Amino acid sequence: MVKTWIRMGLTLILVLTALVMALKCAATFRERPVTESGEYLLGAAEGRVAVYDLFDRREALTVTDIELSTLRERDRELLEAGIPAESREELMALLEDLGG
Repeated sequence: MVKTWIRMGLTLILVLTALVMALKCAATFRERPVTESGEYLLGAAEGRVAVYDLFDRREALTVTDIELSTLRERDRELLEAGIPAESREELMALLEDLGG
């Protein structure tokens, strides 16, 4: 009977440890600041140029004031496919080129 309680206790500790580790991992993934990853994707949303996290394209981080209708056809095609930017500086340069 004592061995059963010890086994149950160890199993409970193991399960709780795994749960805590899984929650920490999930929280770290969700809270990863995009600015630290330095990887962005320029795309299109709502008829405007939008900035996405390269690894999560479900929702735009921001939608700019740059209207797609004001861009050259080739730039619109590139945005529809997605333009990667490896750093915040590269992202800002691309936005400046598109908006300028």
